[in-house]
Amino acid sequence: MSVEPLTFHPGDSKIWLPSDSLLAISEQKKSGLILCKTYYAEFVGPGAAVSTPETEGYTAVITIGSPILVTAQGWESRQRAYGRRIQWMRWLEKITHHSDDPQARVEKLISSFEAFFSSEIVAKIPDDVLALLVGALPQTVRAVRPPSAESASKNDSGAVSCWEPIATPAPATPSYQLAISQERTSTKSDRASKNSSRITSLARSA
Repeated sequence: MSVEPLTFHPGDSKIWLPSDSLLAISEQKKSGLILCKTYYAEFVGPGAAVSTPETEGYTAVITIGSPILVTAQGWESRQRAYGRRIQWMRWLEKITHHSDDPQARVEKLISSFEAFFSSEIVAKIPDDVLALLVGALPQTVRAVRPPSAESASKNDSGAVSCWEPIATPAPATPSYQLAISQERTSTKSDRASKNSSRITSLARSA
């Protein structure tokens, strides 16, 4: 899984990725992407396959820890990248199924992220984005987080950055301010199951 790595640089306004290659997040360090859509978000961790933003219709892409993207070449590399993507989806699905209580889900997500990254980095992820990951409201995230984390999420940081996707109209509000109409207990997991099935099919045909 190599070739010239593609790195996200702070200050860039957009993400430019080749659309004719399967890309995966490098396993060299702890980093990842949060892929945001209108009503939910996915976390893509090290080793996982990731497609280009313009083909998936993301409303925002949050980078954590300056991830490096590498090209997955060959059948085995592609299979491994798809497999890692499924593993990370199941990891998030377990957190979503942890409880019917949105606050408990948020607490589980934050503690899991802090164990993988650090509390300092997780504190800089916007409330709206964490809410999208587990089907909660932003105010639920704010209620769980300590005041220091809330203020940190509003400050600029090289560890967590937000980019607009390519080839999509600029949103009327900042891309990280994603509205959620209601807290969901089953819709998020249903979408995760469908996405997992789709990626499994791709992996088998790769």
